[in-house]
Amino acid sequence: MKSILQMLVSMIAALATLGEQFRVGAPRRPRLRIANTYDAAVATHDRAVNRTNDAAVTTRHLLWKKGVGNGTVALNGAADIPLGTIDNVEAGTGANQSILLLGRGPTKKMVASKAIAAGVPVFAAASGKISDSGTIQVGVSLTAAGQDGDILEVNDCVPVDVSGS
Repeated sequence: MKSILQMLVSMIAALATLGEQFRVGAPRRPRLRIANTYDAAVATHDRAVNRTNDAAVTTRHLLWKKGVGNGTVALNGAADIPLGTIDNVEAGTGANQSILLLGRGPTKKMVASKAIAAGVPVFAAASGKISDSGTIQVGVSLTAAGQDGDILEVNDCVPVDVSGS
């Protein structure tokens, strides 16, 4: 009986404290916003990052890598480590782009460099495309591609160098 009373007293005290925080008409203290250069420079992202493009985005779903400068992206090559894909087209350079990070979030659409079967490992290829052979694995194909330029769905992963070097 004593433990039940102690529990009830504890619950009432907790509710009273909670009620003070959300009391209608309670004066609120202003929150100070302080700039922290470390936090501003080292942000975290869940599924995408924003960067500007070094080259025109002429085809959707290509792989992109870190660009010449910090905060930029360039079209990925076969031996490059890609950041992710861009799902829109932008004729100009220097435009803000949302890069869908590999290994984060939903499956990605990617562009085949040749015919690729479903259910096979896929790798970075030239010009931001993917192939069923290579050294930088970016995922496993979920759908097939019949020829160069076809779009396929990929269960993407964080890029892995499988060359052994």
